[in-house]
Amino acid sequence: MPQINQDLLLNLIPHLETWWGVLEVIVAAIGLFLVVSGLVGLSGRQDGGKKRALLTLIAGTLMLNAPSLLDAFAQTLFTQNSAEVLSYHPPDSNPASGYIRLAVLAVALTGLIGVARGLYLMRLSPGEGGGLARALVHMTGGVICVNLVEFLKLLAASLGGDVEILVTSILG
Repeated sequence: MPQINQDLLLNLIPHLETWWGVLEVIVAAIGLFLVVSGLVGLSGRQDGGKKRALLTLIAGTLMLNAPSLLDAFAQTLFTQNSAEVLSYHPPDSNPASGYIRLAVLAVALTGLIGVARGLYLMRLSPGEGGGLARALVHMTGGVICVNLVEFLKLLAASLGGDVEILVTSILG
């Protein structure tokens, strides 16, 4: 029976990998909508709406360039591109390598959504549930989720000892 579960799991992983590109396209489409909304808002005659329109334009532009922004954050923090999570494979000696790869992909997809949500929240005022602080928290958490393996290796290296050995044996 465990073999059947493992086969189902291995069949699920390629389907999760394809969602990375789909989510990038969805984020870009939302970004395009925000850019157009920001430009329309900037062309209006309202004084109070100019700041919001500018923030919407900036958020839309960043969402259009979300893969590059994500790579810039990842290069800064972890010296690797964010899309490398798609090519991650845990050590074959680990019997739970399929589960680990599935978990890493699921967390990475959640992180990509978190970065997109942070960029979207950037355009909202704090009274509307947005604001720069909340947006930065979502973006930072998203970048950490997308680069979970490198983050855990970095954390384990800073703790050292048995923790580093354990994380290295599990994640590679």
